[in-house]
Amino acid sequence: SQPQAHGAPRHQPGDLPGIEPAYTDMMVGWVERSGLDLDSAAVLAPGLTVERVTSSGMHAFAEIYLRCFEAEPRDWVAARENVMSIRQIEGWEGWLVSKDGVPVAGFGLFIRDGVAFLSSAATLPEHRRMGIQRCLIARRVLRALELGAHRIVTYAHREGTSLKNLLSLGFEPESIRHTFRHPGTTRVNR
Repeated sequence: SQPQAHGAPRHQPGDLPGIEPAYTDMMVGWVERSGLDLDSAAVLAPGLTVERVTSSGMHAFAEIYLRCFEAEPRDWVAARENVMSIRQIEGWEGWLVSKDGVPVAGFGLFIRDGVAFLSSAATLPEHRRMGIQRCLIARRVLRALELGAHRIVTYAHREGTSLKNLLSLGFEPESIRHTFRHPGTTRVNR
């Protein structure tokens, strides 16, 4: 590998023994635009409801999150508890979307020191293409602004619907994050 001008080695995926490319995410930041109607985008389709996640709702939130990312933990109880612990982090808020009283999606927002991060977004596969994600992106941006955020960011898979929804709601690309995996692993939880 040739060193970069500032002296740090620049590696390509093939240069790192035992490491394989897995996926690439794009970091995006929200920029206020004239004509962008977040209030209209924040309206859920008929038959869907949204509520803040309470401690009793965190079990459903964790189940949705783990199912959507096709996690295959050895210990489901420990994995659920790990996801559920997110509620204890200062500055985190979460929401559950339900259809006919059954939770079908979960979404989170971290905000601290005026910086907001849209997190923990997951919609069960059989409930996608109903505008849930777009609605909850808009709601979280509005909530972040209400809480005084001066910067709102998140990551999305570079080739996915999430990125398209984010870009349509005022987010702009900022950087790229590559994730790698060790050979022999069968799945990267995306």
